[in-house]
Amino acid sequence: MKRMTNCRTKRVVACLVTAALSVSIAAQVTGCAASVSNKATQPEEIIESENETTSPAENKDEIEIEEKNNSREPADTGETSELQDNKNNESAKESQRESVYDFDDLVNAQWKEEAKAKLEENGYSYYSVITERTEVLDDKMVEIFKTDISSLPEDSDFYKVLYVYNQILDAKWEGTDAKKEIKSILDLIDAAGNRDDLYALFTDKYWGRYNLGMSRRVDFIKGDITNNIDPQTVNGTGRLTDEQKTAVEKYLIDLGFSEDRAKQIISNTDEMDKLVVDYHDGLSGDTLVGFIGRKTLEEKNVQFPILDILSKQDALGRDKDFYSCMDYMSFLDEFYTDENIPKIRDQMLACAAVELSRLDKEDGGVTFFELYPYAKAPDFETCLRYAIFQAGGYTIEKTFKEKYVDDKTIDNVKEMIEDEKTTMRSIIADTDWLSVHGKEQANHKIFYLKEYIGENGHTDDLSDVELSENPLANYIALKTSMYDFRDKQLLTDKTDKELFGASFIQVNAFYNMYNNSIIVADGYLEDASDYSYEETLAFLGVTLAHELSHAYDPMGSSFDYEGYYDPWMSEEEYEEYSNRTKKIEEFFDGMEVGDGIKLDGKLVCQEAFADLMGMECCLRILGERDNPDYDAFFKAYARENACYYTQDGLKEAVKDTHLPYKERINYIVGQFDEFYETYDVDPDSPYYVPKEKRLSTF
Repeated sequence: MKRMTNCRTKRVVACLVTAALSVSIAAQVTGCAASVSNKATQPEEIIESENETTSPAENKDEIEIEEKNNSREPADTGETSELQDNKNNESAKESQRESVYDFDDLVNAQWKEEAKAKLEENGYSYYSVITERTEVLDDKMVEIFKTDISSLPEDSDFYKVLYVYNQILDAKWEGTDAKKEIKSILDLIDAAGNRDDLYALFTDKYWGRYNLGMSRRVDFIKGDITNNIDPQTVNGTGRLTDEQKTAVEKYLIDLGFSEDRAKQIISNTDEMDKLVVDYHDGLSGDTLVGFIGRKTLEEKNVQFPILDILSKQDALGRDKDFYSCMDYMSFLDEFYTDENIPKIRDQMLACAAVELSRLDKEDGGVTFFELYPYAKAPDFETCLRYAIFQAGGYTIEKTFKEKYVDDKTIDNVKEMIEDEKTTMRSIIADTDWLSVHGKEQANHKIFYLKEYIGENGHTDDLSDVELSENPLANYIALKTSMYDFRDKQLLTDKTDKELFGASFIQVNAFYNMYNNSIIVADGYLEDASDYSYEETLAFLGVTLAHELSHAYDPMGSSFDYEGYYDPWMSEEEYEEYSNRTKKIEEFFDGMEVGDGIKLDGKLVCQEAFADLMGMECCLRILGERDNPDYDAFFKAYARENACYYTQDGLKEAVKDTHLPYKERINYIVGQFDEFYETYDVDPDSPYYVPKEKRLSTF
């Protein structure tokens, strides 16, 4: 078995909230596409480059010289005449090339003016094409929720999800009834006065999710499906701000808690959140992470019965362990003390109150918005849709796919992936530094790649959910069904490890190195029949090839075709590979992308690698076609990556692992001969890359 006990690697502290409180993935685009624009405070604008380009017609002297040269009569031989004709054709072609100084500005200048207006109207820090596509998806989601429930069979999963949504929207659930039901549920937590009472809540499939000290996510980790445990705070990012404390305290009082009790809940929550923050702050690049089982816990003399709690939740799994930082074992006994029992209870109360506030129409989504700004402003229906999506997301995604994605589109995506897999194998075959064994291992990742297009491999069904007249009980039933489904994946046979936790209603695609799979979300499954082949290749193909390339990036290359951590390059091969990735890192490190705003080469190296290899793959495919239109391809790629930033937006962008969009356009296409053969690129442009400095991956 290739399972690694532990490894020394930096654990990235999760900035997402627990599963109980996470905002809909439809509103939070992550991965290799861009995030949805974030609201910013009165931002300072970025002044886009206004460098003028020189058109061929303005370059009169050069054209006159070419015309004079072309007017000379060649010697009277057939061979010389044919040679001269070729020269004349090349000269004519050269003179017709479009001049380029800043390719992003050339293609996207007008679009950015429109984007700037939308950005200012909405208070965003940046606005991209991905933002536009996400807004379209959001509109489609609204239509899904507007479906006439009377048209659905009452035993269907979608009927059950929509029934709960409509129940909560109903006027009968407003005001006193909603708050009364929510308060009665929270009283179950408030009644936990000792360790036994609290641990009984921990072992419950639903209430256990509010136990933030052992916040867990069932997922693929290093080839296996396991619990990834990482303690969280109520807001998922740190201690509550003063404004957030005030909002939660007010809502607790609105529910019927006394002012003194509400203040006590907030104070205790803050103490427990601080312990979680201190734990994360104490982690470093040398922190060990790995699988932790009973033997390891006994060796460290951990008293907190974490495995027993997981077992009672039917969430321990085949291997009877979990994945976390090794420092987490010390955290357990520091967090779960007798002294902290009432404080942990209150942290659970605050967490549950924030989540359930989404079901309270009178609150209008205000409390949840203060901790998780899911829209431009608080809006109850939007907030409720996110809550229902998290409870019945598998059903909604199936419905979305049936309504908006046709089989032909799926087939086209599959066909493009196959073309790219073939081309990836040719890139691997052409390397002169990989051994025969190295090429075999690299090819295995392509041969055994799994594909998930618009849907998970395993999905939940709601056959066990029985609806009642109580909207809150129904909501909890939906959530419990989803938690139970994911926990059952822990018992999946190792020969049947299929994807189960991806969200597809977003504009994104992913590569999962732990499952060696490519995931294509709905935002890329639109009808492309009006696009030329070159435009489709730039819109969809580059994205898919980028994700396939992650199988070979500095992190993905350490995992084998089954998703296990198993570095397969020899020392000599890895040295050559590292030289190439080091050049990528050095090329971008310290590059100024705005006024005093610079890139971190190490941070962007991995994504830039995938950008480069993905572009090479698509250019190889295009080069094999008759009369390829490189101009259409490059311009479609630039349009797909169009973005307008404010100063604040650009400052945030350089904290991301992806290149900012201008650099992702100009410096990626600028590494390839085909770009320079298609356009007359100004050598004085900062985006001109001399041939000897151009980057390569394989």
